[in-house]
Amino acid sequence: MKKHLLRQSLCLFLALSLGCAAALPASAAGKSATVAGKGAAADKKADEPIAQLPASALYYGAVKEVIRDKESGNIQSLYLSSEQRGDYVMHISEKTVWIDSGNRSASNPSSLAEGEQIYIFHSPIATLSLPPQSAAFAVVRNIPQDARCAQYLEVDEIKLQGAKGSASVTANNKTETFAVDGDTTFSPYLTRNIVTLDNLKKGSRIMVWYDESSKSPRADHIMVLPGEAESTGQTAALTCSEFVGMLYGDEKRPDAEGDAFYQRLTQGKSAYTPAAQAGKNGKGSLTAESPVTRELAALIMWRKAGSPAQTAYRKLSQYSDSREISSFARQALAWAYQNKVIDTETNILGPQDPLTREQAAEMIAAIS
Repeated sequence: MKKHLLRQSLCLFLALSLGCAAALPASAAGKSATVAGKGAAADKKADEPIAQLPASALYYGAVKEVIRDKESGNIQSLYLSSEQRGDYVMHISEKTVWIDSGNRSASNPSSLAEGEQIYIFHSPIATLSLPPQSAAFAVVRNIPQDARCAQYLEVDEIKLQGAKGSASVTANNKTETFAVDGDTTFSPYLTRNIVTLDNLKKGSRIMVWYDESSKSPRADHIMVLPGEAESTGQTAALTCSEFVGMLYGDEKRPDAEGDAFYQRLTQGKSAYTPAAQAGKNGKGSLTAESPVTRELAALIMWRKAGSPAQTAYRKLSQYSDSREISSFARQALAWAYQNKVIDTETNILGPQDPLTREQAAEMIAAIS
């Protein structure tokens, strides 16, 4: 019964989403839990300004069901329950970020389980279905007791102050204002790039951890998220260039000398895989925009580590698809196995499978 309801509700959500901008004043504004007042837009006189919606709304509840795509296994929606807000369905997309509030880092969605209590920052626009449905912007997990969870905000304005690294930031459609100073720390989402106050612009999406001891709102830490036009890439295939960017961040990269595969690839240039160089008539050519596979990612990481010699190839035989491993990647994958860069508890490796940003972040975290 619940499955049938969800399917019906999902169709309604998609239909309403196409016309929500036009329909909001007449229908959604009156019943959406995120809009203040009933029939507010309809009651306004023509010459009175309509109150602007906040950039996001906050929901807290328990996960009743994790709804996954049957083919990919990726999370599509979360069916949630809350004593205060009732049941809700939050739809996950490429733009949804997953945040570990306690560790101030990205969270791995694959570990989400039914019964877990989470915060979700979502669109202020919701369907009129039962349960209501909305688009999830940020899923926040692992909130320490007696601590405020990280806040999802969209920057409206930044006013630099006198001291270097200090500013007053207005966000969330001008409903939030907080201070940034020289003690505020910054981090990126799922990359190793260095970010600072200079990276904040109008429209920037951020997660903010407030200083609980400050009398006025002050950001203790800010995580800079992918832009509105970008996807988080957690379920989209990564390119070689994107993987190298995640791995190196602002570190100096090897000089691209000659036709060396590793040097050229890390510089964002076209390169031939070692197999192609060995005599496959140019087949296997890669560019910066080529998808990075699991074995290519392991190869790049192994080369960055100094190409340490490996002999424990037999451990790779536990994978039922070990015959798909290219000869040039065997040492790299043996190294990856030894260092738990790849999953050592499964029997499927998928050496030729393209990596998602989430999977790449897990591999890189193993050696960080």
